[in-house]
Amino acid sequence: MFKAYLFLLIFLYPLLFVNSYAETFIRKQNDIFIPQVLEDSFRSELFLLGQAEFSVLFWNIYNSKLYASSDNFNVKNIEQVTLFEINYLRDISKKDLIDKTIEQWSHIGLTSSTFGDYMPLLNQLWPNISKGDSLSLLVSKHQSAFYLNNQLLGTISDKDFGKNFLDIWLSEKTSQPKLRQQLLRNTLPINKSLGE
Repeated sequence: MFKAYLFLLIFLYPLLFVNSYAETFIRKQNDIFIPQVLEDSFRSELFLLGQAEFSVLFWNIYNSKLYASSDNFNVKNIEQVTLFEINYLRDISKKDLIDKTIEQWSHIGLTSSTFGDYMPLLNQLWPNISKGDSLSLLVSKHQSAFYLNNQLLGTISDKDFGKNFLDIWLSEKTSQPKLRQQLLRNTLPINKSLGE
């Protein structure tokens, strides 16, 4: 009887961890991990590079936070995991969200030939936003994933989308240079943070 229990302990007990090991192995091999839910434990593994509040006149629109897997941040580095979170302080419709995104892409010099293919995807992924909602973008290699209130909305498999979206805030051409400075406050060094 003892030998039977010993057999179970030695040979079968490790099988309980096969799935966990396999998932970790796959994550390390592919270097791409898109969780279904953004947990605080996931954020705790990243560096908080900065945070900022966006206001128009007397109205506070949203608070934002930028995280990355390294404080030596470079938006062009596809090996680096980046998480950008926006917590909305007002309602905003999907149409307004998309229109403002197009407006800001145009401001930093992107043409419709560059971002035109993104629009059907964003129209499909993004919902109407209510006060108190959070919209997050996780960029890992060539995958970009959007989350609403930490729940996965969907992914965009385009190698340039993540950088192009983040450039709305992080490009030197951004319409909000103070937000850029606040979001990159903890990067090392800030003058090389974008690799531009």
